[in-house]
Amino acid sequence: MIKISAVTMNSKYNDIDYNINQIEEYALIAKDADSSIVCFPELSISGYSIYNPKEVAQTLDCEAIARVSNIAVKNNITVLAGLIERENNHIYITHVVLFPDGKIEKYRKTHLGRHEKKHITEGNELNVFSIDIDGKRLSFGIALCYDNHFPEAITSMVLKGAHIVFCPHASLMDAKRRIKTWQKYMCARAYDNRIYVVAMNAFGYSNDKYFGGGLAIWSPYGDMVKYFDKECEQINHFDIDFEEIERIRIQNKSMRNQFFLKDRRAEIYR
Repeated sequence: MIKISAVTMNSKYNDIDYNINQIEEYALIAKDADSSIVCFPELSISGYSIYNPKEVAQTLDCEAIARVSNIAVKNNITVLAGLIERENNHIYITHVVLFPDGKIEKYRKTHLGRHEKKHITEGNELNVFSIDIDGKRLSFGIALCYDNHFPEAITSMVLKGAHIVFCPHASLMDAKRRIKTWQKYMCARAYDNRIYVVAMNAFGYSNDKYFGGGLAIWSPYGDMVKYFDKECEQINHFDIDFEEIERIRIQNKSMRNQFFLKDRRAEIYR
């Protein structure tokens, strides 16, 4: 088993110090729980800011990223956290992967909602990241909020080797409605691709918007195995059966554990 942690937390708009202090606090809790990865909601470093993103946009060599990277190194844990990124004349919604060895990688949101399109540039890569845990190579993708409504995006990550897809959100729904809505499609993302899907939503007020929180995880069989639907901050820990995913992909002995993607007919899809 491999343990991971997911956090729903209040990220205050443009209050970088407060947000990073929160990230550090939860990273310590995740470390004490022996988690290898801790994932925070969309825009957890900068706070919600898509209507005036240039005000809080930062490059990835900024002090804030250096501080969160130090948290990852100091606690020997991989941290996934988000901010508004600036590169040249483009603004992105970016989730950064900060590894215990100091390496920094990123995923830029590829599917933008109608309000985001007015201010944000789309990312163009469906990245997959990897870490070594006890001699095993665990691969994971990141899909930010609206990304999860596009099945091809998740499947593309799985075809690149992802065992888990982390789904950070900044959704205005209350926690119970958020979980209920997730259940309409997240279970399919997990079941069809035979992966774990881990979703967490921002909580509290940021830039005068209220985020309802909520977090959940789905197994490779499409079952929601754990969830939290209260409107408050929370960290939950999950055991990921990495070997079960490998068994499904290699053995494929029955319909229950069939790996569907081996039967894709990509040549006929448009």
